[in-house]
Amino acid sequence: MKLEQLKPHLIYTFKSESELVKTIEVLSQNFTESREKIQDYLKSEKYVSAYTCFYLATNFNKWQGVLDKLDRTAKNFDEVEIIDIGSGPGTFALAILEQNPKQNISLIESSKFMRVQADKLLKAFYPNRSIKIVSSTKSIEKKTKTRLGIFGHSANEMEEATIKEIIGELELDQVLFIEPGTKDFYKKFKQLRVYFKNLKYDILYPCPTQGTCPLSEEDWCHQFLYLDHSEDVQRLSQMAKKNRRLLPISIYYLAQNQKNTFDNHRVIRVFKPTKFSYDYQLCQKNGEENRTILIEQQKRKLSKKEMKKMEAIFAGDEIDFELVKELNEQKLRVDIKL
Repeated sequence: MKLEQLKPHLIYTFKSESELVKTIEVLSQNFTESREKIQDYLKSEKYVSAYTCFYLATNFNKWQGVLDKLDRTAKNFDEVEIIDIGSGPGTFALAILEQNPKQNISLIESSKFMRVQADKLLKAFYPNRSIKIVSSTKSIEKKTKTRLGIFGHSANEMEEATIKEIIGELELDQVLFIEPGTKDFYKKFKQLRVYFKNLKYDILYPCPTQGTCPLSEEDWCHQFLYLDHSEDVQRLSQMAKKNRRLLPISIYYLAQNQKNTFDNHRVIRVFKPTKFSYDYQLCQKNGEENRTILIEQQKRKLSKKEMKKMEAIFAGDEIDFELVKELNEQKLRVDIKL
């Protein structure tokens, strides 16, 4: 998504590039340092437009990145009804529609200005579609087919009770969280995990099994996406002094009436390469439980082309390997299958 595509359809017109950058800086500060002010941006046309220019533009490509991570796990979403929960200006709805303009999709957004902005963008890019944008779950019609609910950077701003209420009211068959890769959201999901298990949801990503998380209380599981942006979006990111290419993210995909068939190894941490090796922490299936192991791939066995592939492995990726040597109970030397 290019910035030049968005600017004609904003609900506020910035007088200068400098005004836009300054507004983005305030937004970013509220998201990271002044969490008590996190809802303030929803009450202003100016801040909603700045959010659209920066966060919609830089989060737009996350959808394809998420699909790449889910890979064999996710079924084709074309046949399901999607509800974008806390849709904001339509970030993920627009990304989904770019891949399938006929996708059955509705948006729920409590902020009036965000709804106005989403409506303006959807009408501009998809003038032949009538897409429902509502303020609450009560305005969503009764379910008639498999329903997927997407929380796109919205569940982190909700109380756990609110998330549960939304999932119940919408009768969701599948739930996909695309949230910030923070320790706070990881802790929130660990609490929600019990709720999902009681409702017979299986975690299909990222966990290998339905067992407990093997990480310590001081650690947390998240993924990384490396995203390409258009030149004007990348320029805006540089002016705002924000790296929006390598992004930490929390992806959780759950479904009822589907079984987790994952039987490989999930990367949960990429360590800084040493002079001799590439090192990773993995989560893998151990009976009905999850466990972590450490692996190392020796550099001397790799060509330059293979090393580039190694450097493109991020947390959340699925990998396979052959055992070379067991170094100790927790660490293996392996040959990763590239």
